[in-house]
Amino acid sequence: MNFFAHQDRARKRTRWLVLVFILAVVCIVLAVDLVVLVVMANMNSEGLAVPTWSWIQNNPMVLVWSSAIVLAGILGATLFKLAVLSGGGGVVARSMGGTLVSGDVTEPRRRQLRNVVEEIAIASGVPVPEVYVLESEESINAFAAGYAPGDAAVAVSRGALEKLNRSELQGVIAHEFSHIFNGDMRLNIRLMGILFGILMIGLAGRQIMRASYYSRSSRKEGAPLVFVGLALTAIGYIGLFFGHVIQAAVSRQREFLADASAVQFTRDPDGVSGALKKIAAFSGHGRMEAADAEEVGHMLFADGVGRMVFATHPPLDDRIRAIDPHFDPSELRELAVRMDLGGEPVEPAAAPAHEAAMGFAAGATVQADAQELMEDVGNPSWDHVVYAEKLIDDLPDPLLLKVRSLRSAIDVVLALLMDREPAVRARQLEIIESEMGRNHRSRVEGCLPEVDQLNPLHRLPLVELAFPAIKRRPRQALEIYMAVIGKLIRADGEVTVFEFALSQVITHYLSEYMSPATAASRANELDLKDARDEIKALLAVLADVGHQNKEQARRAFQAGFGSLFSMESAEYGRPDNWVSTLDKALEELNRLLPLFKEELVRSLIKTMSHDGKITLEEVELLRAICAALHCPMPPRLVAD
Repeated sequence: MNFFAHQDRARKRTRWLVLVFILAVVCIVLAVDLVVLVVMANMNSEGLAVPTWSWIQNNPMVLVWSSAIVLAGILGATLFKLAVLSGGGGVVARSMGGTLVSGDVTEPRRRQLRNVVEEIAIASGVPVPEVYVLESEESINAFAAGYAPGDAAVAVSRGALEKLNRSELQGVIAHEFSHIFNGDMRLNIRLMGILFGILMIGLAGRQIMRASYYSRSSRKEGAPLVFVGLALTAIGYIGLFFGHVIQAAVSRQREFLADASAVQFTRDPDGVSGALKKIAAFSGHGRMEAADAEEVGHMLFADGVGRMVFATHPPLDDRIRAIDPHFDPSELRELAVRMDLGGEPVEPAAAPAHEAAMGFAAGATVQADAQELMEDVGNPSWDHVVYAEKLIDDLPDPLLLKVRSLRSAIDVVLALLMDREPAVRARQLEIIESEMGRNHRSRVEGCLPEVDQLNPLHRLPLVELAFPAIKRRPRQALEIYMAVIGKLIRADGEVTVFEFALSQVITHYLSEYMSPATAASRANELDLKDARDEIKALLAVLADVGHQNKEQARRAFQAGFGSLFSMESAEYGRPDNWVSTLDKALEELNRLLPLFKEELVRSLIKTMSHDGKITLEEVELLRAICAALHCPMPPRLVAD
C-alpha cells in the first residue's frame, strides 16, 4: 500500500467533506426558513395560512435574519466543538470515559496493552501515543484519535482488554496505528466538529419541545412553540442524514485498508480476523454505551452504533472474509460457546518469540537498497515489530523504568545529549542545574552510566518511548525542556547530526502536542517549484553528511536534485548555519502536497544512497526529516 497515495486520497476526502457539509447547511437553512415563514404567516391568522410570494417580498428581513441565525448557530456549534477538541486525542479519549494507562502500570493486562502499543509505535517510526482504557465499555472496540502523531491517543474498551488475546490485541492496535500514520485521525476529529454543528438544529428542537411541555401558557399560545419544536426536531433528521452519509463515505473503505495494513504489519491474519470474529460472536457486538458513541462512530475499530442504513463500517462478515476467504459463519456460534464471553476472561497469549533483530553497530556502513528504503516510509512490517520487541527487551530494566516515569523521562532524553568530552559535559550539566534545578542534574548524572553504554541505534527509539511521560508535564515545563535541549546541543559550539535529529524529533512532536489543532491547520498545497531553495538546502546537508569528500557529496547532491528538477541545475554548497536553515526548510516543506512529498523523499534517498552505503548518521537524519514531513519511517533493518 502506497502511504503517499493514501495521504492524497485523505486530502481529497477532506475537500469532499467540506462540500457535503455546505450542502447539509444549505438544506437545513432552507428548511428552517420554511418553518419560520409558516409560523410568521400564521401569527395573526385564525386559520392555517400559507405564506405567499408577495408576503415574502414584503417581509424579506424575515428570511435574512432566519438564515443568518441558523448559519451562526451551525458554524458556532462546529467551531465550539472543534475548540473543545483542540486539545488533541487525549480529550476525545477522556470524553468517552477513558482512563490513562501510565508507563509504569503493573496490572498484567494493562501492562500487556502498553507493551503492544510501545512495540507498534517504535516499529512504525512514530512517538508512543497516550493509551486509554474505556472502563465502562464491555463490548470489544477501540479507536485512535488526534490531529497528528504528536498528540495521538489510542483507546481500547475494557471488553477488548479482557476478551482478546495478545495476537488479537496486537492486530487491533496495528489497525489503529494505520489510522495514525496515514493521517486519517485529522479527518476524523474534524468530522466530529462538523457532525456536532449539523446536528445542533435537532438538539435545539428537542429543547424547545421540552420547554413547551413545561410552559404554563395556554394551549393556543403554546401551539406555535410546539410546532416550531416539532419542525426543528424533524429538520434535525436532515443533519442526521447527512451526518450518516458523511461518516459512511469517509469510514467504510478505510476500514478494509486498515485491516489489510494491520495484517501486513503483524504478518498474522488470525490476529485481526480473530478480533473481528469475537466481535461478531459477542451478543453486543462492538456497540458502545457512551453518549458520544454517535459522534465517534466513524473512528471506531468496529461499528459502535449498530445502524442498519449508512453504517460507518462494512459488515463484519465482509471484513473477515477479506482477511480469511475460508471463513464460515458457523464458526461464530462455536466461538461464542468456547469463549464463554459472559464468564471468565480469556488468558492472554504469550508474546511471539524473537527472531534475530538486525541493525547498525556504531560506525557501521552497509549496502543500501534505495527501493527498500522508499517502501519503508509509512509502511512498517512484521520485521519492524520483531525488531521493536527485541529493542525493548535489550534495554536495561532501570533505564526502561526511568524512561517510562513521569518524573525522570526527560532526564533520560537529556542524558542522550551529554557529550563524551568531560569539559563539555560539565558545561551541559551546569546548564541543566541552572535552568531546571539540582534534582534534574542528579537524575541526569544517574542515567549516564546506562546511556553511555547504549547501542547508538537505540537512541531515537528511546526518545519515542519517553514521549508519553514527557508530554504529561505542564506546558511551562515543556517549554523549558525545549529551550534546555537547544542550549545543550550548542554547548560545544557545534551541532552533530544526532543532536539535530533528536532535537528535531522531540521539539517537533512536543509542538504538535502543545498546539495540535494549529499544527494540523496548515494547508498542504505547496508545489515543488515553490520550495526549490528549501529542497536545495536539505539535499546539500544530506549529501555532506553521508559522503567522504566534497566531490562525492557534489555528485550525490546533483543526483538527488536532478531527480526532482531534471531541466535545472544547482550549485552544491552546504549552508553555513545548516541547523537553522534546515529548521525553516522543514517547516515549509511540510506544506508540500502528499505526492510531492513522495518525490522529495525519493530524491533524499537517492542522494544518501548514491555511494551505495548508508551510515547511522544518514539514517537518523532521514528519520528526523521524515518525522517533520509527517512521513513516518520505521527503523532501518539491514545487516552489518
